Amino acid sequence: IDDVRGAVFLPDGRVASVGADHQLKVWHTGDALDRTAACHETETLRKRTMRLRGPGWSNPSSLTAAHRTPLAATAEFTVQQQPPRPPGSDEPPPQPKYDGVVRLWNTESAALRGTINVPGVLLNDVALTADVSHLAVAGADGVVKIFKLDGAEEVAQCRGHQGPAKGPQYRGTGVTSVAFHLDGQSLASAGQDGTIRVWNLAGQEQFQLTPAAGVTRLAFHPDGTMLAAGFADRTVRLWSLADRKEIRTLKRHYGAITNLKFNADGSRLAVTSTRYDYERQRWTGDLKVWDVASGRRIVSTPAHTWHDAHLAFHPTLPHIAIGSGIEHTVQVRHADTGRLVLSIPTSGYEVG
Repeated sequence: IDDVRGAVFLPDGRVASVGADHQLKVWHTGDALDRTAACHETETLRKRTMRLRGPGWSNPSSLTAAHRTPLAATAEFTVQQQPPRPPGSDEPPPQPKYDGVVRLWNTESAALRGTINVPGVLLNDVALTADVSHLAVAGADGVVKIFKLDGAEEVAQCRGHQGPAKGPQYRGTGVTSVAFHLDGQSLASAGQDGTIRVWNLAGQEQFQLTPAAGVTRLAFHPDGTMLAAGFADRTVRLWSLADRKEIRTLKRHYGAITNLKFNADGSRLAVTSTRYDYERQRWTGDLKVWDVASGRRIVSTPAHTWHDAHLAFHPTLPHIAIGSGIEHTVQVRHADTGRLVLSIPTSGYEVG
């Protein structure tokens, strides 16, 4: 089943998605996004340009792409097989062990540019600096690791978040999200321990915010003055980085926040959230778009979602890509109205 684990717009407007079918796909939208007035909600984009497969591909957990260069990074993890307990043994079952890997892709040539191994860690998130000089991964063990892409060298570890409270690592424990400041000299991390920590590239903690437990996602404002954080309590909070004071809280999201992104000029903030619908016995979610300056809600619409829904703004057009699970599609919606512009199926196709 091709559950979508991430979706991003590339600098040239193409859409990239990564799914549980162990494929990174790049979709050519043609002129479809420029024909928004003629598109209908049932219109489906079916053209593909490439599929990227890496040797020994594992379980993808996150996808990010550079803003100005044709580079994408996928965070993945494998589960090491553990020997079974001997018959009649009273010993507890062995805990699962994980190995993380980040793959770097050239999205124009479909070539694998490099691999960064992170042994012993289940990876929750990955982020790139704007100049594509550094990469950071968020681990379920509570540690953020920073790598220099030139040589794939680990240059720092950010330690301070708590790992899993008990038991093994699993997705959503430890560090849940990581994001670089636009200047590339600092990064923020969100922890299941309820803290948001800001670090320099040497791994030294600059300051921390302790708003509440259940921090799920982070995003820096494009001008570098503000930090947004999503929470499991259905809220999004905005902080001023100058005085580290909370600016406002955005409330009444449908469920726990799964992702949030600013648009290119920072005037809009898109947020996806999810919760389990017991009556329909499925996960459901919504998309909200907020005016950052006023805190006014511009869009509120149902949208397919899952625990780890990803979203991204188009670099030049007022469109948002949302990639997530159960419909096995990437939706493209208009950022001002929420109208469905395109629905991109991500399963059931051969290489085009």
